[in-house]
Amino acid sequence: NSKRLPGKIFLKVNKKPIIQHLIERLKKIEKVSKIIIATTRNHKDDIIVNFAKRLKVDFYRGSEKKVTKRVFYASKKFKIKTIISITSDCPLIDISIINRCIKLFKKKNVDFLTNAHFRSYPDGMDVQIFKHNALKKALDLAVTKKDFEHTTYVLRKNPKLFKTFHVF
Repeated sequence: NSKRLPGKIFLKVNKKPIIQHLIERLKKIEKVSKIIIATTRNHKDDIIVNFAKRLKVDFYRGSEKKVTKRVFYASKKFKIKTIISITSDCPLIDISIINRCIKLFKKKNVDFLTNAHFRSYPDGMDVQIFKHNALKKALDLAVTKKDFEHTTYVLRKNPKLFKTFHVF
């Protein structure tokens, strides 16, 4: 729903939509069993769902405004215990960064790991990994518009409630 560059995920680079480049890149991540596109129920996002179907990628449709709920219910539907959140705003993300973050997430045994809370990686290389149970707890604590709009906002603002690790 970009205002500055509408339809940006379907702009073509080397004759393929940017979102296809992202999905192909994400399929190369070690130890990831499923890629899920969590999009909205809005009719304008039918194009995303149709594209996901063509590429045989799972999808979930939920609230446009309550992204935290959308991600939670997507992970619940597909029985995902650990969520690796990559936005379509990061189509050129380096999978070696994601693989490193996955290893650290396991090694540190945390609820939430991110390299995006304190800017240490270039913009567009944002990785957030969190447990489904932590997201459920965050959703139970969510009250403000910002809590619902930003998937990990409650996790980030409550470091005493969630075991967190920041990658620098």
